[in-house]
Amino acid sequence: MDKLFDYSSASKYAYSVAKVRFYETKLLTRDKVIRMLGTEDVSECFRVLEEAGYPVSTGSESEFNPILQKEYEKALELLRLLSMDERIYALFAVRHDFHNLKTAAKEAFTKDDLHAAYQVGGTHDPKDIKGAIIEEDFKRLGEDAAVLGETYMAIKTKHEEDPAPKFIDIITDRFMYKEMLRRARKIGDGFVTRLFVKEIDLINIRTFFRLRYLQKKRIDFTEAFISGGDFTIDFFLKNYEDDFYTLKNLFKGTEFLNLITDGSAYLEEHKTFLRFERLINEYFIKYVKGAKWISFGIEPVVAYYYAKVKELKVVRMVLTGKVNKLMPDEIKEGIPDEYI
Repeated sequence: MDKLFDYSSASKYAYSVAKVRFYETKLLTRDKVIRMLGTEDVSECFRVLEEAGYPVSTGSESEFNPILQKEYEKALELLRLLSMDERIYALFAVRHDFHNLKTAAKEAFTKDDLHAAYQVGGTHDPKDIKGAIIEEDFKRLGEDAAVLGETYMAIKTKHEEDPAPKFIDIITDRFMYKEMLRRARKIGDGFVTRLFVKEIDLINIRTFFRLRYLQKKRIDFTEAFISGGDFTIDFFLKNYEDDFYTLKNLFKGTEFLNLITDGSAYLEEHKTFLRFERLINEYFIKYVKGAKWISFGIEPVVAYYYAKVKELKVVRMVLTGKVNKLMPDEIKEGIPDEYI
């Protein structure tokens, strides 16, 4: 197997872990998030972020997307440097390539201008992905030409049968997770592989309960299901028509029972998926967070990356809420408990 480093010797990550420990002290604290929630407007939020080291300049509302983008790019670059293996970095960067493929496909089929939806941070320039779709020639994408080309052709074939936009997302995600799992297994990193398997399971659980609550048919779940998790599609389909509030019994004896029980109870009482979504996100982050205590290895590096991504999502929620004049309690509904 082609390896840049010997993964049998985790001690090579000693320096990386030490650097991560430093950067962990710079993560946004609960007190700062509470201060942001209590501010009157975005400009006051920016002052809190500036104290935390965010690259604030003008303080105008229009600035917050570029600020968050710069912070994310720094986190991705840190992952590249501290993982000491370009293939580990590419495992996470490829998400952006698939996102940009999806965006370019939507532009091609709808003729809408979606330039603001493209993301930086991938292994390919978004313009190259867009050009490859326009010309239906993916050679310019090098080693990724086959998988990205196959993904687009699958999208195009399905679009000709059914132009519903949801299939662009569904097909892209299915190919993306398949590719991420393939790469992780090829590298031989068990932690990252399990991370993706866990993520797939949680996505399928969320999709399952959302579609059942909306009384969608089995075919809707079958179309949305992503392979590669521990739970097979048969696991979900065998009891698909059961009463919604007894579906949690499917997960007895699994690690997900508590979050599903709590999420279902809240959904039944409040008729909103917000807490269910939040519990799923918190469960995944808690799983990742457990890896930060490993002294040597890639785990703390990846855990920091996810922690920073989570922080940026929280900051975006708060800033978006402030822009839209939402009350603090309304903004809190989507924020993980550890911050509030």
